[in-house]
Amino acid sequence: MYASAPDVVASLLFCLVFVFLWRQSGILDFAYCSLAWALQVVALLCVGLYFSTGKLFWLGPYALFEFAFALALLVAARSGPSRARYTWKSALRLLLGFPLFLAIVYLLGLHSSFEGLQAVHALILGCI
Repeated sequence: MYASAPDVVASLLFCLVFVFLWRQSGILDFAYCSLAWALQVVALLCVGLYFSTGKLFWLGPYALFEFAFALALLVAARSGPSRARYTWKSALRLLLGFPLFLAIVYLLGLHSSFEGLQAVHALILGCI
């Protein structure tokens, strides 16, 4: 089982819609959302490579891009005209939790279950 093409296309579509909204309105929140969904596309491609090749290496980039996806969505949710500088500082502090997140992804990935990796993604979206 691997990341299906509809998942990648749907994430890419979200990215393009938010790019369009950002270009038309100039609202910075849409730029962060488009960045987040572009990172999700790359994360899905990495997890697809993991399941197609079976090499454990691809879980590292997947976890990194999934974590960056969460940070970009967090910044988009908390950004505002007067708080943008402080939002990035608080979001970058979350990088301290990346090793724990990476360990969770590796443990779920060792079961070779795409559903386990989707559970991590659902947990991230739920927390945000």
